[in-house]
Amino acid sequence: MSTPPVPFWLNGIPEPKHVQGQIWDINVRGHGPVWVGPWNELKAFNKAKGLGLVAAHIVGREHLLDVGSRIHGDRAPCVAVEGPRHDLWTKQVGDIQFRVFAGRKTKTHLRASITRSEVAWLYATVYSEHPELIRISRNILGLKAPPTPKRPPAKAIPPPKSAAPTERAGKTGGKKLRSLPLDPDKLGRGDASRKAEVKSAGVAVAIAGANFILNVIIDYTSAQRMNEEVKRREPIINRQRAEQPELGMLLVFVFHGARQDPESGLSVSGRFVRLETSRGHTEHEARQRWAETPRLEPRVDETHEFRWYEPLKEPSLQQLSTPFPKIGAARFADERKVRFQTLEFSAASGFDAEKVLGPEDLSQFGPYPMIAMQVPEAIDYVLFGRIREKKLAVSTRKDQRESPVAVLILDDGTAVVPVWPASKNTAKLFAALPGIDDKIGALRHMINNEMIRWVRPEWIVVTPAA
Repeated sequence: MSTPPVPFWLNGIPEPKHVQGQIWDINVRGHGPVWVGPWNELKAFNKAKGLGLVAAHIVGREHLLDVGSRIHGDRAPCVAVEGPRHDLWTKQVGDIQFRVFAGRKTKTHLRASITRSEVAWLYATVYSEHPELIRISRNILGLKAPPTPKRPPAKAIPPPKSAAPTERAGKTGGKKLRSLPLDPDKLGRGDASRKAEVKSAGVAVAIAGANFILNVIIDYTSAQRMNEEVKRREPIINRQRAEQPELGMLLVFVFHGARQDPESGLSVSGRFVRLETSRGHTEHEARQRWAETPRLEPRVDETHEFRWYEPLKEPSLQQLSTPFPKIGAARFADERKVRFQTLEFSAASGFDAEKVLGPEDLSQFGPYPMIAMQVPEAIDYVLFGRIREKKLAVSTRKDQRESPVAVLILDDGTAVVPVWPASKNTAKLFAALPGIDDKIGALRHMINNEMIRWVRPEWIVVTPAA
């Protein structure tokens, strides 16, 4: 049997070896030899081999639909990898999608479609150690060979005692203790900013004197219509920002028909159809509200461009949306013995106890005001792209002053209260501590959940909200 021609999405990959059907063997730096091929063929091939490998989409199904690719569904190119690596990639894609593009698309959560360049950047970030997969992803998207991506530095969360020093320092219990660095101007606001600049073939638009370039190919008529619409709406947008300066403004440019044929590489200009807006204290909040706004089912060829304008006045921490309902103000019962409980979340068992951090004497660096929250009886989490529900064990316990407070009961019977920073000083402390250990990103859709920390009720004093 003659060897079939190498598919276009393997262009530029050194020495692909034919295995069977449309399955090929290639070498991926940072991993080694792998099989690649259409999802349906590779899945059956993996099953026949009995090696427990997973057919992982090199470009996710939803993103192939976003860009109007002709190769999607069962014919989408995949790579055979171990389950943990597939889970890691899924989590990384979900994290980026959550921070930058308002979450992943599910049956119950609609998010914005993203452009071809944005999809390419997303997978270049995820596959930063695997240049061949970056090249394949760009081939699938009909883009040219990729630039060399910069690998982002690893983010290590330092424990309180080893945190980098700021202007406040002192000695506690014979050990040097420093306040913890965190830029308050970025609190709750930098989470959805772009991590990389995407090259554009688009049009410049100005609002409030600031020019920006859209990452979508459009024709001259659409460019004119966009600028006319921006000029018409600019006074209204500026007035809204001035009336509520603590809210930022999200502009959403909606296009129909912008696509690029993955085989020929020919581009079709997008037609600008409307401008939508959304408000929020953070870009994440604004994107979430925009995604949750009822609207007609978007067209298959509908794409969106987002531009975020920061609030004119920095919102207070109390104004930011919390993942759970607020039940009152909280403080440490004794700031000479500050402790935190760390948690892990898994789809199988829910919230599990990990370890206790502390006690630490932070009395000379306080106070540390907090907001106590109440965990609901059930929460939604994401698993394999679907929203699922996890029942939780909730109850009531007494705080240090014997006042009742709502708690979450962990797997070992430990009762904990979720707390939120109520001051920049508390936010700095929280930023130096680990958040929920969520290995697969099951809670990534929860707004601002990275700011939650957990304490036991006997460690704090809660003043119920009036």
